[in-house]
Amino acid sequence: MERSGDIAVTGMGLVSPLGPDKESSFEAMLRGESGIALLEPQRKYKGLGTRIGGQLKGFRPEDHFSAFARLQTHRSTQMAEVVVRQAIKDAGFEIGKRGVFAPDRKKSLISGTSVGGMVGLPSEEWVLARAHYEEWSRAASMSTLRSLPERSATYPAMEHGITGPVKQESGACATFALVLSEAEFRLNYRYTRNGLDENDPDATDADLIIVVGTDAGISPLMIRSFNVLGGKEGALSRRNDDPEGASRPYDQYADGFVPAEMAAALLLEPRELAEARGAHIYALYLGGADTCDADRATAVNSNRLADTYRLTLRRSGIIIAKRIDIAFNAHATSTLPGDKGEATAVKIAFGDKAKDIPISAMKGYFGHGLGPCAGGEIVMGLMAMEKQIVIANRNLHNRIPEAEGLFLVEPELVDGELRYYRPWKYDVMLKASSGFGGINSVHAFRLYQ
Repeated sequence: MERSGDIAVTGMGLVSPLGPDKESSFEAMLRGESGIALLEPQRKYKGLGTRIGGQLKGFRPEDHFSAFARLQTHRSTQMAEVVVRQAIKDAGFEIGKRGVFAPDRKKSLISGTSVGGMVGLPSEEWVLARAHYEEWSRAASMSTLRSLPERSATYPAMEHGITGPVKQESGACATFALVLSEAEFRLNYRYTRNGLDENDPDATDADLIIVVGTDAGISPLMIRSFNVLGGKEGALSRRNDDPEGASRPYDQYADGFVPAEMAAALLLEPRELAEARGAHIYALYLGGADTCDADRATAVNSNRLADTYRLTLRRSGIIIAKRIDIAFNAHATSTLPGDKGEATAVKIAFGDKAKDIPISAMKGYFGHGLGPCAGGEIVMGLMAMEKQIVIANRNLHNRIPEAEGLFLVEPELVDGELRYYRPWKYDVMLKASSGFGGINSVHAFRLYQ
């Protein structure tokens, strides 16, 4: 597949534990705030080993949806629709009647979720109780619609008249990154068989794609499941007495990741179309690479991950031999096996240059958003790249030995106050993602100039 041209990021949306939109989330991050707290309602999580998490801040479904729409949709679907709206408006498109926008464009939407509507499913008893007061068919249909993971793709598509390819994907914690790879393929691929010319409108799937990731996976069942994963201590932090200090990527005293809710969206379109309509371009998406360790389900294969970094650089045309112009947006989850494996992979891939590449791990601010985590971190990373700053690592007090010699960005004391970012000139942001099952997905973005 040959690239048909540069892909522009012209719209972004985000709801996170730091705020209900990308602006408030970014400002909170620059202030060094944490979105992690004791889970509410606390009685629901009483007795669990982990009682902390990153729940959305300032997100009220009733502000966006009717009572009937809320009944039809799971929280993760509602979050997806909100960030899609944000991205459309952010890209400068007007949302018209019945939610339709850009009627002259070939639009596609690809969404991803790790758990989707399966968490918080109504119980059989709930459905039967509803059926006592309503027709059985209505109660059952509401339960079915709420639970379908594909609703985070099809619901926004129906709301906004998106009639091109609409897909739902899942790839554990690398979900958003895999969806981004699919979007690149859809925007660049040309069907030229059977006499179709590459310039024929029917030779392309879309000239505008919205990439979405969403998960509202926090529940007692999810926490219990992760708390027995990987051994006695489980995969989640049990630092319930210090929620804001619990998520600590690359720190040797990290005791697990902190679950979080999150949804993110990027609106992608060919650069020439974006420039022609005078759109604001956050960055150019250069592409990426996906691989699989084909090894242990919950471990990182550092050599294979390093191969993914190198493959992304080659495909994106990035050469770091002459000067360092890359900032590294890490996956780092605050789990020791994962963080050690990723730090080792960076050293393998970049060699002597690794010490000069600033590394930011954003899960110290809002926890681990599961499937959409890469999306939220890309949004924050692109906003930082526009400002030519790199985000500091939060809660990094005692770095793991594998990270010695790496440039892990740390807060700076400026005029008597800690500043959680550092000015830095760079042209490219490299975003890494990994997921259970040995999934690796790495992507590159270039500063638009």
